[in-house]
Amino acid sequence: MKLRTLLLSTLLCLLIATAGIILPAQPMLNLPPGIWPSSRPTEGAATDQASSAKALGGKIKLLLVTEQEDGFGLQAQPVDPTTLAVLPHYAPINLGALYAYATSPDRQTLAMITWPSSSAINGTLHLINLDTWQNTPADLRLDDYASELTFSADGKTLYWVTSHDPVMILPRDYQVYQYDLESGRLSILTDLPPTFSPWSHHLSAGHLALLGSPTDSHGVATSAQMLMIDPLKNEIVSTLRLDNLKAGQFFEQSQTESGEYVTYRPGLAWDAEGQVLYVTHADDDQVTRIDLNTAAIQQTHIRPQHSALDWLLTPSVEAKGGMSSEARAVLNPNGNRLYSFSQRTEWGELTTARLQVIATDGMRELRRLDGLLTDFALTPDGRSLLVAKAESVRPYGFDMRVSRDVYLLDAETLQAQAHVRLDQTDQLEFGGFSPDGRYAYLTGSSAEWVENSGWRNWHINWHVLDLTSGHLQTAGESQGGYIALVHILP
Repeated sequence: MKLRTLLLSTLLCLLIATAGIILPAQPMLNLPPGIWPSSRPTEGAATDQASSAKALGGKIKLLLVTEQEDGFGLQAQPVDPTTLAVLPHYAPINLGALYAYATSPDRQTLAMITWPSSSAINGTLHLINLDTWQNTPADLRLDDYASELTFSADGKTLYWVTSHDPVMILPRDYQVYQYDLESGRLSILTDLPPTFSPWSHHLSAGHLALLGSPTDSHGVATSAQMLMIDPLKNEIVSTLRLDNLKAGQFFEQSQTESGEYVTYRPGLAWDAEGQVLYVTHADDDQVTRIDLNTAAIQQTHIRPQHSALDWLLTPSVEAKGGMSSEARAVLNPNGNRLYSFSQRTEWGELTTARLQVIATDGMRELRRLDGLLTDFALTPDGRSLLVAKAESVRPYGFDMRVSRDVYLLDAETLQAQAHVRLDQTDQLEFGGFSPDGRYAYLTGSSAEWVENSGWRNWHINWHVLDLTSGHLQTAGESQGGYIALVHILP
């Protein structure tokens, strides 16, 4: 899983202004559940915590990560997936300032690497029993970043790749590590090629498939590559060149004579067996399909369709510099629909966003939304999408974009089915779904602008949205600037 850091607290200050202006909505479709009501939880609305723990069958399925009360570091606590209420008899675990995590295939062990500060020094590997909540630190010290952890298929080995500093992206030599849980031995699986910058890896048929890009001495990337690493041979057994796929920082010509640096983050979606990877490009309407069994690479330009909902359309803002383009990709459970969500920002401000529905058979675009959308999520059954849209307000004498509206869309047609609004927030984000798929988790952040001081009085609320009834319950509030959910899948 991705590296979590308190540096995100600072970035949240930028998010208040990164939503988009949305034109007024047309009338909603007259379909059940209609327009969802928005309400605060009433007395007795939360379930009894003891009975909730019993209903979980002794298994921890969800963790809530927040700042500690003293504001120094993060902590994780098991919570009820229905209400996000903290479960009793489970003491919080200190996560320090940074953490990365993965769950074993049998869902019995949570592996977490934590660092006490934003510097990659004195990192500790923790092995947490998800039945007893017993935390067993490993007897080793880690003085490097690791953005992702991955268990082997049998759950006996843990893999991770050294990562760049989350603040400064600098070229360096990276390594792949393996940790044997039975012997407690840490070793280097393989050294990555010089100047190769890793982005993400995935276990596929016993191999580690590692996506990344070679970079020059200035950290400027070239076309991406996929490295296939064999843990039994401790070596890279093959390299797939992914021409035209951009992942990392590039220097590109612009309207200025000197040009500009642009960062591209492609979207990755694996099929259920982990044998096929779909990569949605962050710089154009193109999808790369990689079959890791045959090493076949297919790149397809997706022909744009007209937007499905005119009420979500907004004019795009012309980019002027400091560009970053990021894509996210999600494959539905049947594997026949690929959802691509891409956003472009200029100096941290969102300029445009796009949501596409793509048929994997023939790689055809079926539907799309163009506008300044702020987030999206596919429900676990693959039938519906949640999207967040924004509006422009002027509470402090300047325009700011806030995200307060959530729409439920049909995943095939993108037609709106229901709507809920959170008036007491400025920026909405989706935090996943409950194990049974009934509840969606939302976080809402807000702050006040103080002249000559900037954003102050940060508040973060987390909410539970019942997708069956449309009931929205505010589950908790934090005065800090960080919240995340760690999902322990069933």
